[in-house]
Amino acid sequence: MNLHKDKKRKKLITLLVMAAILISVACVFAGRQRGLIEVPSLPAAVLDDETSDGSQKTPISDADVTQPTTVQPQSTTTQSTEADMPPVVVVPPDYQPQRAQCSGHFKVTSNSANVRTDADKNAQMVRVIHAGESYEVIAQKPSSGGILWFEILLGDGTSGYVSSSYGTYDGKIVNGKVYLTFDDGPSSNTLRILDTLDKYGVKATFFVIYHPGQESTYRSIVERGHVIAVHSYTHTYSQIYSSTDAFHSDISKLSDYIYDVTGVRCNVLRFPGGSSNTISQKYCKGIMTKLAREVEERGYSYYDWDVDSGDADDNTVDKDRIVSNIKARMSNRRDAIILMHDARAKTTTADALPEIIEYLQGRGYQILPITSDTHTSHQQLNN
Repeated sequence: MNLHKDKKRKKLITLLVMAAILISVACVFAGRQRGLIEVPSLPAAVLDDETSDGSQKTPISDADVTQPTTVQPQSTTTQSTEADMPPVVVVPPDYQPQRAQCSGHFKVTSNSANVRTDADKNAQMVRVIHAGESYEVIAQKPSSGGILWFEILLGDGTSGYVSSSYGTYDGKIVNGKVYLTFDDGPSSNTLRILDTLDKYGVKATFFVIYHPGQESTYRSIVERGHVIAVHSYTHTYSQIYSSTDAFHSDISKLSDYIYDVTGVRCNVLRFPGGSSNTISQKYCKGIMTKLAREVEERGYSYYDWDVDSGDADDNTVDKDRIVSNIKARMSNRRDAIILMHDARAKTTTADALPEIIEYLQGRGYQILPITSDTHTSHQQLNN
């Protein structure tokens, strides 16, 4: 008799437990249907945060800016657990970035943009923002690739970093450095370029070639405080890229000529066509890979460019197009070496220069000549 009662009691307990489980499941489902319980979801888009091909730059140290505190949102009975939720960056009331002069607004121009916890496309995502939205900028930070990121206030007490590739910024660039470089001179435009540089109090770098009869212009470049650098004696690809010996002979000849005329021994070099050129393949396979190593072994530092002004896209390019090219291509960079030309046909480059300098200075950039402290701009070798 007692055994029969025990079996009934166990069966009743089992039924009660099963009923409780079914009620719990039903409550959770009903809560989700009414939106009381949040179900974590992935962002709608995961985008590439860097779309520029800039070369390696030295990023600002984390010590240069006070980092906001990363916290997890508190769990409540109607929210997912902390493990399910992405971290957010909360701005303390006394948070003052050391780059306090940074101000302005970032406007999203792409369809959407990822906001992350740091200036790194692999950092934790905070949220996705969308085209047309505008956010206050409180700090700037370049990535290792030189692309500028902005720390923006998200309007709910949090902040995050967004790549400048996604939109436009109307403020000034903090600690930005720009290097104006002119290839293929000197020419009949050089003195006008020098006068413009003097007017705005900036220095530039001239990658020159051999032009007989321009001796006084070579000297003017040096006497006015600019950097004179080696480009090529002949600038004839079929000759200079026929062998490594031919290239070194060409460069040595120009270096000696510059020294004889100006008294300056150059140690800064730019390859004709840049180190990434492919035309050299027609004359000697693999020569650029060898030359990139050998010129440094001979004491030269070679520099390509980060921003192309486009003034060589045609024999003579419209002044306004040159200016707009530089504005567009500088929009997401903190530091950049800008390529321009000083050949006789490039009159519009000299015409555009005042507006280019005013734009760069207006954005807060410091304009400098290339020195040993300049970031190395090396393009990918293709031969």
